[in-house]
Amino acid sequence: MAGYPSLSSIRFHIHGRSAEHRPIYVSIAASSTPTAAQCWFEYPDVFYLAKTLTDADSILPATNGGIRQVQNTANLSQEKALSSQDVPYMFSAAFLYELPFGKGKALLNHGFASAILGGWQIGGVLRYQKGVPISFGCANGVPGWQNCIRFNRQSAPPLNPAVSDGTFNPFTQNFFNPVCSYVGQSGCAFADPNTELIAAGSQTTVQQARGGAYFFGNYPRNNGDARTPNFYNEDFSVLRNFPLYERATLQLKAEFLNAFNRHIFSAPNINPYDSTFGQVTGTIDAARIIQFTMRLNF
Repeated sequence: MAGYPSLSSIRFHIHGRSAEHRPIYVSIAASSTPTAAQCWFEYPDVFYLAKTLTDADSILPATNGGIRQVQNTANLSQEKALSSQDVPYMFSAAFLYELPFGKGKALLNHGFASAILGGWQIGGVLRYQKGVPISFGCANGVPGWQNCIRFNRQSAPPLNPAVSDGTFNPFTQNFFNPVCSYVGQSGCAFADPNTELIAAGSQTTVQQARGGAYFFGNYPRNNGDARTPNFYNEDFSVLRNFPLYERATLQLKAEFLNAFNRHIFSAPNINPYDSTFGQVTGTIDAARIIQFTMRLNF
């Protein structure tokens, strides 16, 4: 920076940004009040459908969900895109059901069967939601330009087809299609607007071919066609209450967290020029956990 050689860049805040959130909620909540011959049941369910658009996911650049810097400060309208927190749909449900057996219930309310089967409850918490949009890393920089230069879109989608058809293997495949080396290359999804070569085997870049002018890329700040893996989870519990005396009850519970032992992959490397671009290196959930608890309620 002229006059300030010790500074390489200045971080600034831009006020007056905007955001739009367009949600639709469908919520169902119900419960039954037990009587002498009824079981107890409760289930709050929520289905959520929404779209969130914004030109600023954070007051600080590159600090929220991997969002990159503004590309062109002279045209902030180009920053309007899906939010890094956009979740287009989500379904969650929780239930707790007391089996209709035992003393005071509708079925098997006396004798040996009542003693064995009475007091049991089954519960669960379910959650299913779409992944959030991905903001890809920067293309090669422009001399004297401190902001991020984005890539250009190509004919191939950003996601590896194996991700879309459910056959993706993180040990042998990349989550994303690669960067194009030259104009017209097939199977690639990202083209550097300035350093892509004009043809296979050529040493001439597109920037040189157009007389030295530098261009911005046309990829949006966030990409709805490239999202982190969807999130699915099921937790279940089985418990039994043993009446002791007056209002005291002993409760034994078995909990199955991530009951189906799902593996939800973490976001892959999102920098197209990295050697590990598109590689998935972990999961965001834990393996199945089974735990037992005992509690005295009084």
